[in-house]
Amino acid sequence: MTPSRPPAHLQAAGKRFYRQITAEWEQGSHESLLLVAACEQLDIVESCRQTIAADGLQITTAKGVQKENPAVGTMRQATRLIQSLVRQMDLTDEAPDSYRGKVRPHRHRRTNV
Repeated sequence: MTPSRPPAHLQAAGKRFYRQITAEWEQGSHESLLLVAACEQLDIVESCRQTIAADGLQITTAKGVQKENPAVGTMRQATRLIQSLVRQMDLTDEAPDSYRGKVRPHRHRRTNV
């Protein structure tokens, strides 16, 4: 399966992930929305990495107080959101080889008992 074209607003990290996932898995419409959201968060994480690399983990406020760089918290939050989105898309390599590159089987959820 060939990867589909990533949305134009994504940066390099998001586009790379989008191409990788669409090359491997066929996405339903709701999964495509989750994928784009995950890619956007990846771009945020990459931007935070660059900010932290330039400014460090700690910054000095105008009053001279050391505190955590706000990019650290933003990166932490974006990483958690990526984990949640990927979990919702159920992207695993546990599918049998016969499903690779095809529509993956949906797992049945147990009803509340």
